[in-house]
Amino acid sequence: MKFNKCLNMSIAFILMLWLLFGCFVQNVKAQTYNSAWAEQKPFIAMFYTTWCPACKTFKPMFNNIKSKHGSRIKFVSVDIDKAAALQQKHNVKLVPTVLVINPKNSKTASISMNAFASEDKFLDALYKSLQGIK
Repeated sequence: MKFNKCLNMSIAFILMLWLLFGCFVQNVKAQTYNSAWAEQKPFIAMFYTTWCPACKTFKPMFNNIKSKHGSRIKFVSVDIDKAAALQQKHNVKLVPTVLVINPKNSKTASISMNAFASEDKFLDALYKSLQGIK
């Protein structure tokens, strides 16, 4: 059943990401998400699993962007196997899923999987999503 969530990704996309970024995902607890929500400022949440190949390949790019831009906006990672309630709250159907969340008005924007192909595309999509949730 868990594997079916990842099957929605195209095989070519998974292989491309695996070749570019192949490494492993670290577990992050839901408390990080809850503390970001409590700050009442927009934040970026990546929903993932440790067993998903696409998640393993996207995580390094997400962490790189986080290290470059984390002083301006909070980035959190949510392992849906450990935080099923958050997965249900945001109706996350496949992984990885990146959401831009504004706790003040409860608006959420999803970043398209096409944006995961490069850091520049991801940053463009992130900027547009941030504008959309104000």
